[in-house]
Amino acid sequence: LSTLALELLAQAVALGLLLVLADTWAAARSSRTGATAGASAALVAARLAGAIALGMGLAAVPVALVLGVLPETARGAGFEPWRAAAFSLPPAGLLQALVAGLFGPPGQPLQAWWGGVVFGKFPYFASIYLGGNVLALLPLGLAQAPRRERLVLGGAACLAVWYALGPAGGLWSVLQQVPGAGAFRFPSKALFTAHLVAALLAGRGVERLLAGRGWRAFGRAAGLAALVAAALAAVPALAGEALGEWLALDATVLAQCARLLPADAARSAVACGLGLALAVAVVRRLARPVVAVAALAALVALDLVRAGAGLNPQAPAEFFDLRGPLRAERLDQLGGGRVFVHAPLASRGFRAWLAARPPGVDLNGFYLSRQILDPYNNVIDQVETAVSPDRTGLVPQPPEVDLAEVPAERLVAVLPLLRRAAVTRVLSFDALVHPGL
Repeated sequence: LSTLALELLAQAVALGLLLVLADTWAAARSSRTGATAGASAALVAARLAGAIALGMGLAAVPVALVLGVLPETARGAGFEPWRAAAFSLPPAGLLQALVAGLFGPPGQPLQAWWGGVVFGKFPYFASIYLGGNVLALLPLGLAQAPRRERLVLGGAACLAVWYALGPAGGLWSVLQQVPGAGAFRFPSKALFTAHLVAALLAGRGVERLLAGRGWRAFGRAAGLAALVAAALAAVPALAGEALGEWLALDATVLAQCARLLPADAARSAVACGLGLALAVAVVRRLARPVVAVAALAALVALDLVRAGAGLNPQAPAEFFDLRGPLRAERLDQLGGGRVFVHAPLASRGFRAWLAARPPGVDLNGFYLSRQILDPYNNVIDQVETAVSPDRTGLVPQPPEVDLAEVPAERLVAVLPLLRRAAVTRVLSFDALVHPGL
């Protein structure tokens, strides 16, 4: 709660409450006396309330501070539906649960990402990859879980995915009429529930496999996942031109897709094939269930590590240092003056550099944003900025004019606005020449 991930917190607590209440209801039905059932339900309710109160108490200081500011912010007022809908999950995006690099390497969003036409922008979650072996465990987990748990987990996952689809699914659009729905900022955040359910059901599936049951069903599901991944690997070779037209890819990006997608999809298919091989080994009594399950757990872990490599790259400490002349400017000592940062993506020079996709563009792009104090990098150096983009929706007073996309040459038209905001320095990748500067 103290990290302000309120939507994720609400989903975790709601799912936990539903599971506990389902267990309580089942215990009450099996109880011989109503008095015993009522006392049990009251005890569970007291425990739940106590746990939530303790959690709120631990997070009370940051929560109180945020609640004091929240009503005055864009986040507190709720985002416009069109802005929230931009972070929906397109139906085709569900296939990324099987092939991590379906739309390009998630760890290289600037270097080799080609899913912009599908998503509209880079998605809220860079990857929703689970892998074919985890997906194959889910039906086994449903069969292993008690009926009440199946209803809760299965229903929660279906509703979460349905909501995450945004306008394409319809549920999100209907719920926008409910007061307070805008507080749940982006539809795709509902995928947190789907992944939490997947983890729980995968654990149930492993329990079933350990008992020596369900290996045939697991093998069939893993084999089917391998076939689908192999088919996706063949798409660039069989329908490369159609794919390029559908995604509006230029020749360079299409060549990257043809080079990278088959390899990544093939790796997913191989992982599923190994899962199938483990199932065959158990069915033919060539391996004991406990040994096969240990191998499957290792396979799943390695596959997830492979798919997530590069999502949060390590960088040396000097990567975050302010360099050269900019440090000499002492922008943290302007005597009440502030700095306006012309957003890198509004710079023609920066965009041209991105379009060229030079090696290391992803990490270097973040480095350059750090050097120009793109929000909120300025906080590291205690530099006060003004009229900057509000990346969190927590700025009490939004800027008078949105300058996020204004070309550099048009900044001179808003110099009076910058002066009123106490701006005494302007940082820009593009050269700016004007007497007012």
